[in-house]
Amino acid sequence: MGDFGIRENEEQPISVCAVRESMANDSGYWGIRELRWAFIAGLDGIDHEGGIRRAFSTVSSFCGLTFRQVDRNERPNILFDVGRGQAAGLDGPGNVLGWAQLPAPNQRSGTLLNRLDMSERWIDLAEGEPVPRDRINFPPVIRHEIGHNLGLIHWPDGLLRAVYDPSVWSYLGVDIGRLQKRYGPPANSKPLDPDKPDVSQLGELIALAQQHLKAIEDKTEEIERHAMEAARLITLANAKGLR
Repeated sequence: MGDFGIRENEEQPISVCAVRESMANDSGYWGIRELRWAFIAGLDGIDHEGGIRRAFSTVSSFCGLTFRQVDRNERPNILFDVGRGQAAGLDGPGNVLGWAQLPAPNQRSGTLLNRLDMSERWIDLAEGEPVPRDRINFPPVIRHEIGHNLGLIHWPDGLLRAVYDPSVWSYLGVDIGRLQKRYGPPANSKPLDPDKPDVSQLGELIALAQQHLKAIEDKTEEIERHAMEAARLITLANAKGLR
């Protein structure tokens, strides 16, 4: 968890998460593959519950997690709510939009909270629709916060950037790769074809790219060792007048 940061091209800083980055690390993940979630209350005029379902459906399409809605008394793993004011960990219009809790490494039980601020001027727009400057678009914010509930801290790019960017509506390749690193691809995913990957295989594709980069790095180090040894021998030769 941490601040989503300052909204670009705005004078007023707008954050999303109330818990500071210093309280988080990038090692959290669930040790189970079916997560139960429950819903207490939503934002006025927003299909809050439906937006959560759609976000979870998207996550299940590219990584090895499934989600089941349960009653709040059935020990959900993630509990969604809204609130207002300091008692709810929020601060009124602007600045903090909401907050979410991160799992511990290999967490297998317990309930994490996900809460948005009722004081904001929310709007629920589809991907590609222009967002008015005085409104906060609900879908990318709830998906960002769900990313925290699944173990992701902020990242330099993707939906989990620290800066709220209304043009980023859902999870990008970097977010997908980070979730697949934790939970793998969907159970029914096909073998990776590096030339024709689909969205469920982005994590595998990134891992393959990292293997190639590591091979280049290793080869570069070997070349540098040879170059340094050659330079040392030439220097020695020069010193002894053996050119």
